[in-house]
Amino acid sequence: MSAKNVVFILPLLFPVFLSPLRASADPGPVFTKPEINERGEIVIFSRDDEFRLHLRTVDPWSGKTESREISLGPRAGLPKLKKDGRGRVWAAWPEEDGPGVRIALGTLDDLPYPRLRMPSRISAELPWDFALDETGDAWLAWVEDKGGGRSVRAESAAAGSARTISSSSEEINALSLLCDSAGAAWAFWTAVTPRREQIYSSTHNGRAWSEELLMTPGRETPSITPRVAAGRDGTLWLVWSGYNGRKYEILARTWNGRSWSPARALTGNSGANDVFPSVELAFGTLPVVSWVRFTAEGRSEWTRCGTPGGWQAEDRWPSSAGRQPFVPVAVSGDRAFLLREEHGSVRAEVRFLFTDQEHPAGPPSPLGRPDRLPELNRVLLPDFIYNPSLKEYVYIALGDSITYGICDENGYDDPTDYIPEKSYPPRLEALLSNHFGPHQVKNEGVPGESTIQGLARLSSVLAAYQARYILILEGTNDIIWNDYSLDTTIFNLREMLRLSLEYGLLPALATCIPKFGRNAFPARLAGLNARIRLLAAERPVPLVDLNRDFAEYPESDGGAQSLYCWGEDRTHPNEKGYQFMAEKWFEAIRRFPFPPGDFRVRRAYDDILFFRAEGNYLEWSDNPKILDAGQIGEYRVYRKKASESPSAFSLLSSVAGRRSYFDTSIQAGVVYTYVVSTVLSDNMEGPSTPPLNQ
Repeated sequence: MSAKNVVFILPLLFPVFLSPLRASADPGPVFTKPEINERGEIVIFSRDDEFRLHLRTVDPWSGKTESREISLGPRAGLPKLKKDGRGRVWAAWPEEDGPGVRIALGTLDDLPYPRLRMPSRISAELPWDFALDETGDAWLAWVEDKGGGRSVRAESAAAGSARTISSSSEEINALSLLCDSAGAAWAFWTAVTPRREQIYSSTHNGRAWSEELLMTPGRETPSITPRVAAGRDGTLWLVWSGYNGRKYEILARTWNGRSWSPARALTGNSGANDVFPSVELAFGTLPVVSWVRFTAEGRSEWTRCGTPGGWQAEDRWPSSAGRQPFVPVAVSGDRAFLLREEHGSVRAEVRFLFTDQEHPAGPPSPLGRPDRLPELNRVLLPDFIYNPSLKEYVYIALGDSITYGICDENGYDDPTDYIPEKSYPPRLEALLSNHFGPHQVKNEGVPGESTIQGLARLSSVLAAYQARYILILEGTNDIIWNDYSLDTTIFNLREMLRLSLEYGLLPALATCIPKFGRNAFPARLAGLNARIRLLAAERPVPLVDLNRDFAEYPESDGGAQSLYCWGEDRTHPNEKGYQFMAEKWFEAIRRFPFPPGDFRVRRAYDDILFFRAEGNYLEWSDNPKILDAGQIGEYRVYRKKASESPSAFSLLSSVAGRRSYFDTSIQAGVVYTYVVSTVLSDNMEGPSTPPLNQ
């Protein structure tokens, strides 16, 4: 066995401070990304269930642990950790200061007292980051919202004056700041553009900040979560997650002191989404890239190392993955240390990064394959829905814990909180079966899921059930993160629509229900729901406005808050709320453009004066599941030659006011295949009938 594959399990003698995964409860990190201090110890901040902060210092070899509680103020949250040029670890945290907050900084030996405070006041709810240059000067970058848009501001403690370094954008996220070995400060962030969320940068050359630079030129799909590291040789490593038309993958660029390299892909996954990358530098020069991979089976954590002899293969950490929006790994020399929760305790794993044959000296070899530049943003959502093998009586309920079924009434996590049998899918199944005969609603809710995770597993879900309809309630957990924009959330939802339509399903979207807990984020929730409404109208698909339905629940029956469990997070419906959800889904389903019924075709003749026209006569009837036939605008008839593939179907005619069509544009001896779809008055087209040949 090579040294690289040896994994040591080291117990950390912490008190248990990690809580089990909860769906829409606070999914934020319960400990910071670890750092290695000047003595080679792992340093982290952790937060316990009472929101108390603990500074933990761990000797990774002996397992000896020091822990002390740190009080940094009521709005401090988890501090950020960074190293200075001497290898000392600094912490930065927001302190209340009048109408806003100021960022306080100090070495770990200074705590709980700061060594300095940055001059500007910022909003702690928006992204910010700090860095320290070779002279010991502290730098701060933050996102400022002036009401008409957001921009990136930056300042140094020595200069004291702040500068705007970005253009204005409706959303700016994933802000990262660092200082290189030459003392220059670099800022990286994502901004929403007409070409989706993209990455920008600016650098301070000792005199002024540069014009912002687009780091992801030519891309039409999201580029998110940039992370960067500076090498002792002057090289900068930028890594991020980008959508390539089928999935998210990890990409990278390097700065050699004069120019940036082209973007290259570091991962080659299939049927997975690679996100939340980080990059550390072994021996100060060799990149160790880590990321989270989401598949239909769940989450896993991976690394890939660059060496002078070439890039190593992708390497999976063997133990079960954590839940932070990063891989909690730190690098020292030729070893990587990863923190892990398992069976109610915390442990560390250490891994040797290089085999005996890999000499860790010199720069790494060039990056992997060139980045592909998909143009998926220009692809229209299909109107024609065709897959005759799907089951008309099966629905998929796709979502997070609000779909799965969780109700916390006592503020404590226990197995009785998980109630999928009482969630809305079984209740909706009962309503459908009572009205239309046996139906199935498959509960595909996954607690804690984001739209990136839902998109990663969607293809497997579609293949597993062969359902005709899918009910999508996703995005509640996305509003908690500021690592990617709501625009990217909508892009992910749009991809779910596209994949579902191309597979032959009619998708329905729902807005996210109101939230009353500590993670309510009402402005972001309102922004997301406004975008979901617009998305549903792009290629019209059914929309269930659960947010409005919950908010307008009659006060005479208890109002909206009577629909919720009132435990710790106050986010999930109670049984009354789940029943209300099922009824609202059912009301919307009664307005679906179901395929016509009793479809038939026969050869017919029409005598017109002295000419006898021969053709194929198609007849059908309204689907009885449509509550109001008056909402039907027209029917669309599609045709292809029976010998051709389904992709050859083309629109033959739109028929309004009748339930028949006479096709006289036929060729003798040719067999044709026909299908018909229902189109509502708002131009929403439904799935087509099973095909018939004539």
